[in-house]
Amino acid sequence: MSDKENYKFKVSRIISTVWPLGLFPFAQGTISSIFAAFIGYLTNIFFGSNITLLLAILVGIIGYFSTKIYIKKIKKKDPSEVVIDEFSGQLIATAAAGISPFFNILALILFRVLDILKPGIIKKVENLDGESGIMMDDWVAGFITAAIIIIFSTLDLIQYKWLII
Repeated sequence: MSDKENYKFKVSRIISTVWPLGLFPFAQGTISSIFAAFIGYLTNIFFGSNITLLLAILVGIIGYFSTKIYIKKIKKKDPSEVVIDEFSGQLIATAAAGISPFFNILALILFRVLDILKPGIIKKVENLDGESGIMMDDWVAGFITAAIIIIFSTLDLIQYKWLII
């Protein structure tokens, strides 16, 4: 492997694993989602939800290409250490939650449930080949979570006011 290829692989590993989150011995996806929810919540507070969504898109694009390089080198279909997909999907969900602590926690829980259970379209998208399946199922889960959060918050379907600290 040339120095350039070795460097590309090392950078792709750092990005794909959201180093060091994907290297934890257990619950890598959940740990990555919690970290993304925290980053997204802070971004919502200081810069607004539109910037959080933009961040999710940028992380998703960069993650897509770094995952492509990483999985090609290690020759695994969907390695558990690749968590940039959960990170970008959670950012999508968190963008819809705004600055409400309640909706941010709900977005984290809903996203993890959808990502783990993979109902319907999420499972179909996961079955796409390579980096597309790895990344896009989490994006779909993130957008579904965001839609649910937007519906609940817009229609005031959940009486959560007593939970606000």
